[in-house]
Amino acid sequence: MNSDFELQTNDLTNNIGSARQKRFVIPRKFLIVLCIILITAAIIAVLVALKPEAAKVAIPETIVRVDTINANRSNYPIAVDANGTVEAETRGNLVSQVSGEIVAVAGNFTTGGSFKKGDVLTQIDQRDFQANLSQASAAFSQAESNYRQELANSKQAEVDWRRLGNTEPAPDLVMRKPQLAAAKAQLDSAIAAQETANLNLARTTIKAPYDGRVIERRTVLGQFVTVGTPIAEVFSEELIQVRLPISQQEFEQLGLNAFSSDAESNPFKVTLTSNIGLNEYHWDATIVRTDSTFDLNTRQIDIIAEIEDPFSLEKDQPPLKIGQFVNAKIQGQTVDDVYVIPNKSIREGLYVYAVRDERLTKLPVKIAWQDDENAIVIDGLSDNEIVVTTSLNSTLTGAKAKLSDDITDASQDDLNNNISSDSQEVE
Repeated sequence: MNSDFELQTNDLTNNIGSARQKRFVIPRKFLIVLCIILITAAIIAVLVALKPEAAKVAIPETIVRVDTINANRSNYPIAVDANGTVEAETRGNLVSQVSGEIVAVAGNFTTGGSFKKGDVLTQIDQRDFQANLSQASAAFSQAESNYRQELANSKQAEVDWRRLGNTEPAPDLVMRKPQLAAAKAQLDSAIAAQETANLNLARTTIKAPYDGRVIERRTVLGQFVTVGTPIAEVFSEELIQVRLPISQQEFEQLGLNAFSSDAESNPFKVTLTSNIGLNEYHWDATIVRTDSTFDLNTRQIDIIAEIEDPFSLEKDQPPLKIGQFVNAKIQGQTVDDVYVIPNKSIREGLYVYAVRDERLTKLPVKIAWQDDENAIVIDGLSDNEIVVTTSLNSTLTGAKAKLSDDITDASQDDLNNNISSDSQEVE
């Protein structure tokens, strides 16, 4: 029985050993792949270990060529650009005040024609009005005669009343006072009628109310006109002006809050410019007033400039036309003790580049005013500050700067290459 147990035990041991041998057998393919990996890793390690060290060469430091100016305090007259349309302060229609046929027209009474104050422009047929005047004069003579007769009768009645021995005042009827008042009223009416007839007769002759020009004539010879018929559209040459809209900020910068219409103390001058054909012409003007309110839609205010010689009587150039578009440069107040630099020096409206210790330095600045050419800086700069006017990339802060006048050896191409390169190592 023991031998049987030993036999079973040996069989079990043999089975377990066989199982273990089968479990830990490594496949041949796996061994091949593992060998390839190990060989490859060994080769790479050898190559890396034998790799020659690359020489590192530093690129020369970036040198930026710049144009500069020296910023110093100065006084600067502010000027604002605007544009507007030429117009006449006095402009309107000549209308007929009587009815009748136009029987005469002046030679200069035509579209574009000029005239002087008092010139006869148009004549309306006077015959009916002369007849009315004759009738009114006759009625006046009759009324005056009746009044004088009643006045004499009244005085005679008073004399007769006294002759009769009456001591008390005579009654009004005895004194013929009602008849005298009626005669006086008729005389006054006749005088008014005569004056009206005279006035209507004078109105048949249409005269120029001022020195001016004809914009458009609207009647012709032989035309019948009635009361209120427009004869022509005209304007006065006495005051030609231009309305120039500006913003509230420009209004403040120009100093128009202290505006005075006194010609001697008015510093606000305007230069008007207009291109006619291929030529550019200029006219001088002076601000005479400003509107009292800002436009609610545009948030702008109009300033009115009077043109000194709009029709170029003293210049050999074409005259201005009503309705002509012009550009204007308005001279405002002078700002004292400020830094004036080219507008192109301002970067993003916030800062400028300056050269300090031969390095580009970014300086925040406070700008009070600027136009297309210049900017007024009130904070951020120092006297004799070297301000860069060349357009630069914002990444060049701290780069070494060379002023244009100082560079003699390097070519422009080399400088451009330096500006575009960064300090780095190459293999």
